[in-house]
Amino acid sequence: MSFGEVGVNRWHFLTLLVFSSFFCFGCLSDSAYLISNDPQKRIFHYANIYKLNPESDQARQAQLEIGKIYYDQLANPARGLEVFGKLIAANPVAPEAGEALWYISTHHFQEKEYDLACQKFLQFALDFSNDARSQVARLRVADCFFELRDLDSSAKYYRDYRKRYPDDLHNLPYVMLRIGMVYANQPGSFVQARKVFSQILKEFPNAMPHVALAREKLLDLGGITVGFSNVRELRAQSKVSPVDLIRQNSETGIGPLTRLDARSTFDSWTKSETFGYNAKVLLQQSGMLDVAEVRNSMNGRGELLDDVVFNVGLRFYMVQDYYQAGACFEKTVELGIRESELYLKLGVCYRKVEEWGKATEAFRELAKVAPEDIGRLIDSSLREYRQGNREYGRKSLECLIGISEQFDGRINELLKE
Repeated sequence: MSFGEVGVNRWHFLTLLVFSSFFCFGCLSDSAYLISNDPQKRIFHYANIYKLNPESDQARQAQLEIGKIYYDQLANPARGLEVFGKLIAANPVAPEAGEALWYISTHHFQEKEYDLACQKFLQFALDFSNDARSQVARLRVADCFFELRDLDSSAKYYRDYRKRYPDDLHNLPYVMLRIGMVYANQPGSFVQARKVFSQILKEFPNAMPHVALAREKLLDLGGITVGFSNVRELRAQSKVSPVDLIRQNSETGIGPLTRLDARSTFDSWTKSETFGYNAKVLLQQSGMLDVAEVRNSMNGRGELLDDVVFNVGLRFYMVQDYYQAGACFEKTVELGIRESELYLKLGVCYRKVEEWGKATEAFRELAKVAPEDIGRLIDSSLREYRQGNREYGRKSLECLIGISEQFDGRINELLKE
């Protein structure tokens, strides 16, 4: 073999070695978990990947992972945010930059740094408008302006959200409540405020705790009667809170009216063994506990606790964060809620994290209150199966066997396909 042939072969070898390091990034990424769970060793692993070619997609992903380790595992958010900031500065519209920007935005919001949070959420909504989380980002922009007492801007963005997402039935009561509160704090706008609060009661009668808050605001604006013959009179006669009155007249049977020691109950919450999150922390981070009515409820009989944790779960569910949503839904069940929507969504969360036995138990409870929903679950599982996700679709069908004899025959036939 000539010297030239040796040189060519060496060049081919080096080329294959370098390119394989790029194309097998997923393998290298997995190896970080296989080699060690030590965060520092994983940072070293990702740093080496980054150094190979700092301009590559793999390098950006490695940089993102380093930031997440600092932020989530090493309790060093400042260092994590620094890494995220560098990633965004170098590649502002890369997908990895979007994930980094979401971390930064959420961090500032949780720390009540609303000026910074507003800027970052707005940047996310504009630069990553195709990301499902851009919807949440737009809502957070309005929330930030509200917290900053820039009422005109907050109303503008809440109205924009309502126009953009007219089918978001989970968040619209909250958005309308905030719009009404803006009007209620502006002299000369009380008529508009009453109109918005009344609309909430009419269009979203079961959207707790927003209905309770809207009703309270209506009473504060002049004792308007909605839903009952006279809420103010009923309150005086029965000596119970307006929230209890609403629950007693609810068609859905929201759940427990009160608890003896809501604060003690809340403080005792721990991390979900299945989903890895503590619903208590998620509620604290959501900002819902800062709402005056919710805070007062928590310091008293806790009438709104189950509704608040459920609604926080819905927010996570909407952006397909099934781990955090599941932690909230699990806690809602523990609080005594027996709603079909809750069992359905909790069961879906269990499916998404492949806790099939727990999914079956949730769907079994669902069948007791809304047996027709089992048929819908079969249809959705079948779609997954026929659209290529065959293993997940099959397991989704299998976890429904034994729940209802009405559907077992159909499921067994489908599993023969």
